[in-house]
Amino acid sequence: MLFDKLFKKPAPHLFDLEVRLEPYDSDVLNIRAKKVALAPNGNAIINGKIAGKVYMWDYIKQFGTPDSMTRTDFNRFTVSVCGEADRSLVFPDPHDKPYIYKCGNTCTNCPPMMPSTEYLCEMRYDHEKKNRYDVYVAGVKVGSLEDKNDRVPKLVRMLHTGYQATAQVEPNLAKFSLYVVVRKV
Repeated sequence: MLFDKLFKKPAPHLFDLEVRLEPYDSDVLNIRAKKVALAPNGNAIINGKIAGKVYMWDYIKQFGTPDSMTRTDFNRFTVSVCGEADRSLVFPDPHDKPYIYKCGNTCTNCPPMMPSTEYLCEMRYDHEKKNRYDVYVAGVKVGSLEDKNDRVPKLVRMLHTGYQATAQVEPNLAKFSLYVVVRKV
């Protein structure tokens, strides 16, 4: 057991993520500390006191469980996420200019998709509403693309004439935005 821990390779670095604590204890956050410890349940600990809970902890722990983070502002931190990620659906590096559509709803229960990485996705046209595409990654619905400025009819034509769609999440401290990227294959 002891030798396993000594000779175990560290998990590979995947990405850095800016997070905040929600809820947080302002008295504990007033303690000056650059390095903040993380408990396995997502609580941030400064000098043995709980400062708050990392808001996007459920997303982070899909990849690995970091044990610390770096403070960058009063309630802003950078977490270095290390672990394993399924890269089988990652889209190869494109060389063309894509069409990028922001989905109307925010990705609340995101699958383990690394930020700023395009994943192959399936776009399912909603035949009942006629103005919406549901976005699926690895068989899991991650969001919907609602009609704005007649973009759904345009997408219908594009996806039936040789265009490929990918999905990408972009974090912003407390939420994720889902984007659909469409390009000629």
